[in-house]
Amino acid sequence: MSGLPGAGYESVGDEAPTMPKSSLTTATTIVAAPEVNTEDHAHMQMTLANTSSNALTYNATYDDLMRPSQGPANPFKPADAGNGVKRKNVPAGFAEETAISEATFAAQHRTFQSLGYTRNPTRPDQFVGDVNKASQYGGRDVVQMKPTKEASAAWRAKRQKKGDSSIVEGKAPT
Repeated sequence: MSGLPGAGYESVGDEAPTMPKSSLTTATTIVAAPEVNTEDHAHMQMTLANTSSNALTYNATYDDLMRPSQGPANPFKPADAGNGVKRKNVPAGFAEETAISEATFAAQHRTFQSLGYTRNPTRPDQFVGDVNKASQYGGRDVVQMKPTKEASAAWRAKRQKKGDSSIVEGKAPT
């Protein structure tokens, strides 16, 4: 059985295979806070300077000037300045802009409101909402479901006649 080492067919008397020792170490260190120099008070004052100020009160190095602003994001700053966040463009927050025309969006929105399904804008071959109704109507939206001329003419013929417009008061004489 020595021809099949490691295949699980070893007998009781065979030696156990030895695992190769790994040279990798698994010890990692986590630094939760950056190192801060508390001895040099002048350097601490320079780093705490107001980033929105246009005037420098000290001779700043290039590294200090090009360092990104640190700290939490300011929701009242515009997005292009420092740590600002994007402004709301819808009442509930920020919505990504997509390349969809206003007419297509309106048609898909009306389809969802009236029929309960609409096309997935990221994958046009898929539907969002009631998939059974989508298969029932063949995936058409409300714009594509307009009645034919014959159906419209039949509906107009069914409508009740309004009467004669030359008669102002009362019924027409018979």
